[in-house]
Amino acid sequence: MIGETLFVEIARALVAAGWVNITLTVATFPLMLLVGGLIAVLRSIPFRPLNLLLGIYVDAIRATPLLLHLFFVFFGLPMWGIRFDAWTSALVMLTLHFAAYQSVVFRSAISSIPKTIGEASVALGIAGFTRFRRVTVPLAFRIALPPTANTLVELFRGTAIVSLVAVQDIVFKGTIMLQTYKGESPTIFLIIAIFFVVVGYPMSMFVRSLERKFAIL
Repeated sequence: MIGETLFVEIARALVAAGWVNITLTVATFPLMLLVGGLIAVLRSIPFRPLNLLLGIYVDAIRATPLLLHLFFVFFGLPMWGIRFDAWTSALVMLTLHFAAYQSVVFRSAISSIPKTIGEASVALGIAGFTRFRRVTVPLAFRIALPPTANTLVELFRGTAIVSLVAVQDIVFKGTIMLQTYKGESPTIFLIIAIFFVVVGYPMSMFVRSLERKFAIL
C-alpha cells in the first residue's frame, strides 16, 4: 500500500501541473467569448455568403471531435506554414472549438428575445445600435449566462487532452510519473480524477445556481 509521504509527494507534483489546466482555461475563456460573440453578430448580418461560410464552420466544429481539432492545429497547420508552440496550439484549438458552441448560445439568446420588445423599443425612440446595446444585449446576457457558465465547465474538462501535444498539464505529468513511480498508476490516476472533481464540481454548482437564478419562467 502506498505510504502517506509518497502519496503527498505525487499529489503535490500533479496539482502543480494542474495549474497549467487552470491557466489554459482562464486564458481561453475570454477569447472564446470574444470569438463566439463576433461569429454570432456576423451571422445576424443579412449577407448570405457570410452566413453560409460561418454556418459551415460552426456545424463542422460541432460535428467533429475535439481531439481532431487539436491535431489539426498542432500537426496540420504547420503544413501550411502556420506554426505554434504546444501551449499556443492548445489555446488556439480550445478557442476555435468552444467559440463555435458559444456562438450558438449567443445567437439563440438574441433570437429568443420577443419581437414585441424590439417594437416597444422603437416606439420609445430607442432604435439602431442604441437598442442593441441597451435592450438586446442585457436581455440576451440574462438568457445566455447559464449555458455560458456550462461551456466554461466543458472547457476546463477539455483541457485534459492537451497533453497529447506535449503541453505539460496534469495528465502529461501523470503520464511521465508512471515511469518513475512504477506500480502506482491507480494512485496517479485517482489524484488526477480528484483534481478535476475538486476544481470542476464548484463550477458545476455555480452553473446550477445560475440556471435557477436566471430561469426564464
